[in-house]
Amino acid sequence: MKTKKKKSKNAGVGIDFKRAKLKVGKKLPRAQNATDTNFKARSISLPGQSALTDDRSGLPVSSRNLTLKDLLGQVGHYSEKVRKDALQGMSELLSSHPAELKSQAGLIVEALAEHVADADASVRAELRDLLKSVVLPGLGAAALAPFLPLIMAHITSAMTHLAEAVRKDALLFLNLMMAAAPQHITGTFLMPALQHFCHLLLPSQRSRSVKAGSVKALLEVVENLRTLLHQAASVDECDYHERPHVEAGTHESPVASTSGRLASCPLFFQRCDPPPRFLFAHLSQASRGASCQQPSGQHPRSNDSAGKLGNTDKEPVQAVVGKLLERLLEAWAECTPGQLSTAPDPAAVQCCEAILDCTSLLLDRLTPGDDQCWAGAIINKVAPHVPVSAPAVRTSAAVTESLVKINVSSAKLLTRFLTSSKSQASQAGQAAWMDRLLAYYEGMLRDGVVLPASSSIAEAPEQPSISAEVYANVLSGVRSALSFINADRRRGLLEAVDALAARVSPRSAVTAACLQFRAFFLARPQVFYADPVTGLPLIGEEEAAGWLRPLPRLLWELGSSHPATSLTALRMMHNAGRYARADGPISAILLDLQLQTTPLYLSAMPAKGSAGKAKMGTKKKQKRQISGEQAHARLVPGPLARLPHDCQALAVDIMYFYASISEATLRMLALLCLSPIYPIALATRALGVLQRAAAESRVAPEAFLSLLLSLLTGRSSQVQPEQLDGTFERSRDVVDAACGAGQQFPGGVGVALSCMSGALVDEWSRSGSMRCCYGALRFMTAAASTQTTFQQQAGLPQAMADDSIQRIIVQYATGVQRSSSAGAHCNADSIDASPTVALVEAEAGQQYPSEAYLALLAAAVPSLLSRVLVELAAHAEAGPQQMDEKERQQRVLEAMRVLVEVLGDGRLKCSLLGLQAEAGQVVTKLTTAASPLHASESSRLENLFTTFYGLPVTYFSQK
Repeated sequence: MKTKKKKSKNAGVGIDFKRAKLKVGKKLPRAQNATDTNFKARSISLPGQSALTDDRSGLPVSSRNLTLKDLLGQVGHYSEKVRKDALQGMSELLSSHPAELKSQAGLIVEALAEHVADADASVRAELRDLLKSVVLPGLGAAALAPFLPLIMAHITSAMTHLAEAVRKDALLFLNLMMAAAPQHITGTFLMPALQHFCHLLLPSQRSRSVKAGSVKALLEVVENLRTLLHQAASVDECDYHERPHVEAGTHESPVASTSGRLASCPLFFQRCDPPPRFLFAHLSQASRGASCQQPSGQHPRSNDSAGKLGNTDKEPVQAVVGKLLERLLEAWAECTPGQLSTAPDPAAVQCCEAILDCTSLLLDRLTPGDDQCWAGAIINKVAPHVPVSAPAVRTSAAVTESLVKINVSSAKLLTRFLTSSKSQASQAGQAAWMDRLLAYYEGMLRDGVVLPASSSIAEAPEQPSISAEVYANVLSGVRSALSFINADRRRGLLEAVDALAARVSPRSAVTAACLQFRAFFLARPQVFYADPVTGLPLIGEEEAAGWLRPLPRLLWELGSSHPATSLTALRMMHNAGRYARADGPISAILLDLQLQTTPLYLSAMPAKGSAGKAKMGTKKKQKRQISGEQAHARLVPGPLARLPHDCQALAVDIMYFYASISEATLRMLALLCLSPIYPIALATRALGVLQRAAAESRVAPEAFLSLLLSLLTGRSSQVQPEQLDGTFERSRDVVDAACGAGQQFPGGVGVALSCMSGALVDEWSRSGSMRCCYGALRFMTAAASTQTTFQQQAGLPQAMADDSIQRIIVQYATGVQRSSSAGAHCNADSIDASPTVALVEAEAGQQYPSEAYLALLAAAVPSLLSRVLVELAAHAEAGPQQMDEKERQQRVLEAMRVLVEVLGDGRLKCSLLGLQAEAGQVVTKLTTAASPLHASESSRLENLFTTFYGLPVTYFSQK
C-alpha cells in the first residue's frame, strides 16, 4: 500500500512569482494599472438667475432678488413657465410688502387681468390663487371698484372663448370677483354676466364634443350660475335690511339716543328723507312696466333688441331673465327628470336640483307679477315629474339628499303659481298637480315623508333624516300657499305644522322655524279679518291663541342658550296682544298665561331649611309673629335675566296687554325694580308700562298702593334687604318712576298719599333708613305740588299734619349733611353723635348727596316749605319738659344747618320769596335759643337771611 506524500511546510519558498492559470473561455482579470475611461453626464435647470451683482438694498424684492417691475415684465413672457414663476414671485413679494400693492394697484391689476384667458391652465390656476389670497383681500371692495370694468371685460370675454377650459375657468374668476365686491358686481355687471350664461347654456356650445355636451359639463355651468345668483340675492337682502326698522318694544328710539343732535330738528323730520335707492328703483320699474300677457303653455319670448346694454329700461332685465329661463327649462328636459324615481343618475340629479334653484332665484329678480307669465311653461315642464318618489334601487346618501332638495325646491317653485293657476285649474285639468303639491306638504310636516312611496313598491320606503333647512324651506312654501287654498286644506296644513312642532325638541332649529312661521302671521293683523268671499279669516283667533299657550314653558326650557328663538317667542306674544280684541280668545289666553310668565323674570324662593322651619310648633310661630321675625326668601333670577336687553324690554312690554295685572305680577315688579338683577333702565320701563295700564284701570287699587309703598320705602316683605339695591342712583330713578305711576292712581298722588300715609310713617318709624326718608319726601313733594279740592294744605293728607312730615324732613336733611360734610360744623366735645349719623354710617357707604335733598325742596310748593319752617321753629321752642338741654341744643344746631342749606341754594328763591315773615321768626328763634358755642353758625345764618331777602332779621323780630 502506497503512502501519501507529505507537503512541505515551506511551499513556495524560493519562487519569485506565482503564475496564473488560464482557462479557456474565462475572462482575463483586470490589470491593476488599468485606466477607467467611462464617464457620466448630468443636466441642471436654471429657471432664473439671481442678479447677485446688482445692489437692490432698500427695494422690495422676491426671493430671487426680482423687483415688482421685473416681475410685471415677466408676466407677459412667451414661456408658460416664466409667466407662472412671475405670478408666484408677485405673490411672495406682495405678501411681504403689502404697501406695494396699493401704490402700484393700477399696473398690477392691468397686468393680471390680461391673463384671465391665458392659454395655459397652470398660469390661470396660479392667477386665481394670487387674486384670491393676496390681491383682492389687500385692495378691498372700495379700492377695487375703479378696476372692475377692466377685470369684468376680460372675464366676460373669457366666457365666450373658443377653448372649453378657458370658459370653465372664467366662471371661477367671476365667482371670485363676486365674492370680493358683491355690491359692485350686482349693481353694474350682473346682467352682462347673465347674458354670457345664456350663451354658455346653449346646446350648440355644449355639443362640440362628447365631454362638453355631457350632463357633468352642464352641471358645472348651472352650479356656477346658482352661486352667482345666490350671492346677488344675499346682496339684495343686505340692502333691504339696511333700512331703519322699528320693532315695537325691542329698540330704543333713535331720537332719544341722539337727543342733543336732534334737539333743533322738527318733529317727524325723518319722513322728509328720500326713500332708499333700491326701493325707488323698484317703484320706478313697477310704474313703467306693463303686465305680461302670454299663453300659459308658451315661453314669453323676449325681444332681442331689448337685450342691449345701452338700454336702461326694464326690458334688458326681463329679456336676460327670459332667455336664461328658456335655457334652464331646455336643460331640465336634457336631464331626463322622468328617470329620477327609477334609476337616478347622480350628475342628472344634482343638475335638476341646481336648475330648480336657479329658476326660483331668477323669478325673484323679476318685477312682482311678471313671474306669473312663466306659470304655464314651468308647470308643464316641472309638475309632471314632482314630487319624486323613492327610487326602487339603493342610492347613495348624496343622491338621496339631492332628491329631497328637488322635491322641496320644486314645491316652492310651484307654490308661487297657485294664484295664477287657481282660475284655470278646472278648465285646463291642472288640479292634479295642486293636490299632489298640498298632499306632499301635509305628509312631510305631519309624518316626515320627503320621498313618497312609488306605486311599484309594496312596502313604504325608509325615509331619510330631514335637516332643519329643509323644514324651513317647506314652511316657507306652506306660508305662501295658505292664502290661495280653501279652508279645509288650510286647516290641514296648520294642523300638520302643529304636529311638527310637537314632535321636535324645544331647542332644535326646527322649533325656531315653526315659531318664525307662526310669528309671520301674528305680525300681520289682516290675517284675522274675514275674507269677503268666504267670510272666514286666514288665521282664526282660537288657532292663534293655541300657538301662544306653550310659549312660557318653551321660554323656560330655552333659557339663555337660544336668544334668537326666545326673541321670536316673545315677539309672538307681543304682536298677538297688539292686535287682539279686548274680549277675544287671544286676550283671554294672555291673561291665563300671566301666572306662568311671572317666574320668567324672577321669583322669591323659600330659603334653605324653610321646610324644617315650617314644621315648628304653634307657640314658636306665634312668638315669631309677635316679634315681627319673618322667614325671608331668596331671589332666583329667571331665564330672562340672562337674555339680551331687547328680549327683556319686549317681555316687559307684554305686561301692558294683560286684561288685568295680578298681585303676583306686581310683587314681581317690586322685586324687579328694587333688586340689582335687572338694570335700572328696565325697571323704569316696567313702571312706565304699569303706569299706562293703571291709567286704563287694569290694576287693583290696593295692590297698586302696596307696590308704591315697596318702591318708596325700598323694602320688600318677600326678601331680606341685603338682596336689594339701595344705591342712590337706583333709588332716585325708581322713586321718580313711582311718583309718575302714582299720578294714575284714582284721585292722583294726593289720594294715594292719603291712603298709605299711615303705612309710610310706620315703615319710616320702624326702619328710619335714608332710602325710606328719601322716598317719603319725594312722594310728599309730588303730592304737595298737586293742588286738589279734596285735601287741605296743598295736596298733603290731613292724617300727616302732625310732626311726622317735619321729623322726616329734618332727619333726612341731617343725615344728608352729616354724610356729606362728615361733621365739619359739629363740636364733638359739646354735642353727642346723633342717631341719624350712626344710621348713615351703618348703611355701608350708600350716601345720598345733599343735592338730592335741595332738589326735593326746590320742587316743593311754599306750603311744604312753611311746614319745614314750622318744624324748625318747634326745635327752638322745645322746653325742658320735652327733652333735656343737650338734646335741645343738638336739634337746634341741626335745624340751623338745614336752614343754612335752604337759604344758601339759589334754586329755592322763588319758593321762599313769600315766606319772609315765617323765615325771619324762625331765624330769630334759632339764634336766640342757640348756645354761645354756636355763635358762628348763628352769625352765618343771619348773614344768609339778610342776603337772601335784603332785610335784617331784627325787622321781623320787632314786627
